[in-house]
Amino acid sequence: MGVGESSAPEFYTLRLGSEPSAAVEVSVSVSGAGVVVDADPAAEGAQSVVVFGPEDWDVPRAVSVSAVDDDVASGGGAAMVAHSVVSGDAGYVGLEVAPVLVSVADDDAAAVVVSRSSLGVGESSAPGFYTLRLGSEPLAAVEVSVSVSGAGAGVVVDADPVAEGVQASVVFGPGDWDVPRPVSVSAADDDVAAGDRMFVVAHAVASDDARYDGLEAAPVSVSVAEDDAAAVVVSASRLALGAPPEAASYTLRLASEPLAAVEVSLSVSGPGVVVDADPGAEGAQSVVVFEPDGWDAPRTVTVTATADGFEARSDTEDPADPADPAEGADPAEPAGPVDPVEPAGPAEGADPADSVEASDPAGGGRVAVVEHSVVSDDAGYDELAVARVVVDLADGGDAGDDDAASVLVSASRLAVGESSGPGSYTLRLGSEPAAEVSVSVTAGAGVVVDADPDVGGVQRRLVFGPEDWDTARPVAVSAADDDV
Repeated sequence: MGVGESSAPEFYTLRLGSEPSAAVEVSVSVSGAGVVVDADPAAEGAQSVVVFGPEDWDVPRAVSVSAVDDDVASGGGAAMVAHSVVSGDAGYVGLEVAPVLVSVADDDAAAVVVSRSSLGVGESSAPGFYTLRLGSEPLAAVEVSVSVSGAGAGVVVDADPVAEGVQASVVFGPGDWDVPRPVSVSAADDDVAAGDRMFVVAHAVASDDARYDGLEAAPVSVSVAEDDAAAVVVSASRLALGAPPEAASYTLRLASEPLAAVEVSLSVSGPGVVVDADPGAEGAQSVVVFEPDGWDAPRTVTVTATADGFEARSDTEDPADPADPAEGADPAEPAGPVDPVEPAGPAEGADPADSVEASDPAGGGRVAVVEHSVVSDDAGYDELAVARVVVDLADGGDAGDDDAASVLVSASRLAVGESSGPGSYTLRLGSEPAAEVSVSVTAGAGVVVDADPDVGGVQRRLVFGPEDWDTARPVAVSAADDDV
């Protein structure tokens, strides 16, 4: 007969072939594990003996056979129920009784149960989790090791997040085989713009239990969301220059760590401007090179006005040139508040051509444009589009007079971030005043402007005198770091 671990018991019957002269006792016993025999299912507990008397010798007596429902994946098996006879009737003494063969079906299987087949994590997000447990009770400890496969690095798998350090395996024993164990999966938050990518977490099983040793376990697919992007960040989209050799500067930096050197070349369209990509080096440099080591250091680019871009204006031209906000003012009067510098955000994507057209509606000012081109063995950066910088060149004032009253602002637009350092521009006068000139600075909500960063507190006013009128004074601009 056959029995299953999770099924109901099976039965067979015993009875005597003839009336005995005395009681006949038939004992039942099992050879083989995992089977329970009960010679009297109606009585409490498992009985191993059935007794026949002269009065009920021909009444069949039921014997139940059931399989032990354990958690061990034994794979099933076979057992034999044997019978032995004892009686005062010599005809029954030592009588041989046929055995009953029993086959047992196991309802357990050796398996590593993985709670998820896939999960997603982000570089800047919390770890993801899945669990492991065994499908049946092992006969010995079972070690499950985790490993990551996929293109590149960037995923960390911890088989025991509670323990210190990153654990590469988890061990199940006969006492805790069915307790789910968490495995954490996190993406390394690096600075490389590698893009979204896929990884696979594999599981290897080792045990002295032959049914578990080398057992295949399902993998987990992991998708990683990238939080970096390849970009060249330009700190200003527009600069304003006065008379030669007036100079202003902006910075270039990379937004993410490159896989190879990134070369940014500078070129100028329009007259009157010289660009130097490395003011510390001898001569004007036209190329900035960012290496993977030190990629995030801003590099200063200096833009200097030259004589060919500074032309005297004829008497018929409009003296109120929009490119020079203070021109035509009375030198004895304070210049008044300067319009606050508007935070521009990262300059990528701006259309410099539109800016050039808007800057010179009357045709009085001159403009030049600084272009940037990128070359790199990193495909993410190679030939990347970079915003241009528009340079406004002031008119020359009345013919033969380049000492017009003006307040020269080195930049008309800055980019600052809430969690980044402040940006800066400079103010100076265009000519020597006859008296002190007070310049007040104001800003809109969320922007802090300091007219003297070297002095404690936030200063709102700069004062130029006849002796320091031509000294460029820095103004710091920072964004309030709020939680909105």
